[in-house]
Amino acid sequence: GNSRLGEDILHYYIDMGPYSIDKMDKALPPRLVQCDISTHVVNSMTKRYHKYVEKDLMSIVQDDATQFTLINDESVDSVVDKGLVDALFCAEQGGMVQQ
Repeated sequence: GNSRLGEDILHYYIDMGPYSIDKMDKALPPRLVQCDISTHVVNSMTKRYHKYVEKDLMSIVQDDATQFTLINDESVDSVVDKGLVDALFCAEQGGMVQQ
């Protein structure tokens, strides 16, 4: 619930692309959907990222990421598993990733 990965991805996309958070009259960038099974985490993230949620740049949903019952089939272009990213980053830090 305290990761900034979603916000960092969104900032990277906006900063590197033709979009400005304040000038959304251009074509909209793809929407980022963050998912957590915890109601508390979803509420906390919704408050923290309200400026993105209000501009429909981000959605925070409570769902089981192993099932994605709230996400329609074939409606997602890519998925980032933060747990996997964390594991790889930690392993890399510890010299555990083999080239």
